[in-house]
Amino acid sequence: RIHRNAGPGDLVLVPQNPLVRAAVDTVLAGRSPRRADLDAVPGVRVEGTLATLDLPGVEAFTLELSALSVPGTHNRCNAAVAAALAHDVGASVDALQASIGSLVALEHRMEVGHRGATTWINDSKATNLDATRVGLSGLDGATAVVLLGGQSKGPGFAALAPLLTPRRAVIAFGGDGPSVA
Repeated sequence: RIHRNAGPGDLVLVPQNPLVRAAVDTVLAGRSPRRADLDAVPGVRVEGTLATLDLPGVEAFTLELSALSVPGTHNRCNAAVAAALAHDVGASVDALQASIGSLVALEHRMEVGHRGATTWINDSKATNLDATRVGLSGLDGATAVVLLGGQSKGPGFAALAPLLTPRRAVIAFGGDGPSVA
């Protein structure tokens, strides 16, 4: 639905997901937006902390995302997509680069805090296995104590085992605490 109002010249960013791509193709039939792919060049691609933005009708540019305070590849990708859209409506590359360090997480969404030598990450809005998987992947290999609990909203927790194994500990709680354990 986000693309229904796209018209000639509008920038449309399309993820690699085949189901989403098919739906976007259907919605855009007969229109002529400028189309770019996510996780591709040309398009918007993030490798490590470097984002390459190669958009139709615009000179390609890169952004260094290391100043982003929110961890995870998914957050670097989100920042790159936001930068692409902001650039499309007039933000300069210099302004975009300068703003990367000021971006902060929304409450309960990979929200980072520090106390002494300990870093706390509140991702309590990750209330399904896919969101939890993405959040855990966003820890980029860090040693962590992970708190998991609540009520399951889908398939079993076994799918998280590969992401939990390298962690320091898992604390299981709530109604599904035994299943998590």
